[in-house]
Amino acid sequence: MPTSLHIDESSVDDEDAYPVEVTLRHLTEEEATPTQRLSNLQDGLYRSNLAEDDTERLLANTAGVGREEKVRAKYVVGCDGAHSWVRKTLGEEYQMKGESTDAIW
Repeated sequence: MPTSLHIDESSVDDEDAYPVEVTLRHLTEEEATPTQRLSNLQDGLYRSNLAEDDTERLLANTAGVGREEKVRAKYVVGCDGAHSWVRKTLGEEYQMKGESTDAIW
């Protein structure tokens, strides 16, 4: 689960750089398989969402439970909604302005 996100603005235009750094915390067994209705996790990550052939490989990798690791990347793609963790973490300039709506376009 992501715990922090940092973008090195000074290296964004460098094609060889990886300016995005995300800190990830490995989930405990309880966190990784919450009861969906009673869960306090808000990211939609559930073991039941994993593809059948990926599940065994991912379940076998439990040595890092509770451990944090840093991942460096060229880009960050926030697909977690208008009022998401990614937007909140990136700061005020990325916050949605105005009213939200449930209207279908």
